Amino acid sequence: METKYTNCMKRYLVLLLAVFMTDIAYSQTITGKITDANHNPLSFANVVLINAKDSAFVIGTTSNENGTFALKAPATNEYLLRVSSIGYKNVIMSCKAGDIGVIVLSPEEQVLKGAVVTAIRPTFKLKDGALVTNVQNSLLSKSGTANDVIIKLPGIRKEGDSFNVFGKGTPIVYINGRKIEDLTELDRLSSSDIAQVELITNPGAQYDASVKAVLKIKTVKKVGDGLGGSVRSVIRQGDKTSFTEQANLNYRKNNLDVFGSFTFDFSQLYQKQLDRTTTLTKDTVWNINSSLTIHPRWSYYYSNVGFNYEISDNQSFGINYELTEVPSSNTHLFTNEQVYANQ
Repeated sequence: METKYTNCMKRYLVLLLAVFMTDIAYSQTITGKITDANHNPLSFANVVLINAKDSAFVIGTTSNENGTFALKAPATNEYLLRVSSIGYKNVIMSCKAGDIGVIVLSPEEQVLKGAVVTAIRPTFKLKDGALVTNVQNSLLSKSGTANDVIIKLPGIRKEGDSFNVFGKGTPIVYINGRKIEDLTELDRLSSSDIAQVELITNPGAQYDASVKAVLKIKTVKKVGDGLGGSVRSVIRQGDKTSFTEQANLNYRKNNLDVFGSFTFDFSQLYQKQLDRTTTLTKDTVWNINSSLTIHPRWSYYYSNVGFNYEISDNQSFGINYELTEVPSSNTHLFTNEQVYANQ
């Protein structure tokens, strides 16, 4: 005759077995090693697992100093593994749970007027638990804007209009110790003006408890007096053409830096959706064919002016005035619907 204690133990063992089997089914490990063509391990390479059916992000990590990595993911789906490292060609491959062996990345070379040029890779170092990426005089300094730099950093991926740190979520961003509230400011900072980027995945007590990750951008110290400037033009082509024009100007004298910029952006999108629905009633077959076309477009101006005075390497003060104007913003929407009864 079974006692209450025996029944309780049976239920406990069944529950323990169920948890164990669930852990096996949903925590399969994928391991491997990343090297270059000379069999040298590549550290801080991005390793991302994506769903083979819809290309959705599943989980991501970076390789360690030995080039090895480990990922845990559900074993019930088909996955693709995407490996990327600055200065190397991306590798995308199907994968299963277990050790997938060595993944070799080939250097990414740029051809200029018949000459093959391999750019200098940025250097990485761990400092007090933070990953510091040197941008100045590296391949990253030629990538375009601060946005283009960040999406290439180890442990970070682009998510909509913001960034996502593997396992941590959205980081807060600082430029020279100043917290930025508008991420579009990153698109106005040239990559050539960035000295280094520091990624902190375990922020200390100086940050709010809700902060899980911090990005600290340090710019190149300006040298030399006189008047300087730059222009930037970007064209984006999809179903419709969009473009951005930007001009920057600054005057520097001793420790005083007076600056200003003007940006004009024109963006337009195009989306078309087709739906077909069939409904059966007692004596009628209803067919509904509908289409929806959306064409939003907008333009905006951004300008700023200000000055900065550097007291020392660690102390400065200044003023920055910004003005944003949206002169036009509209959406054209077209719908069409055809309804058939028994054809």
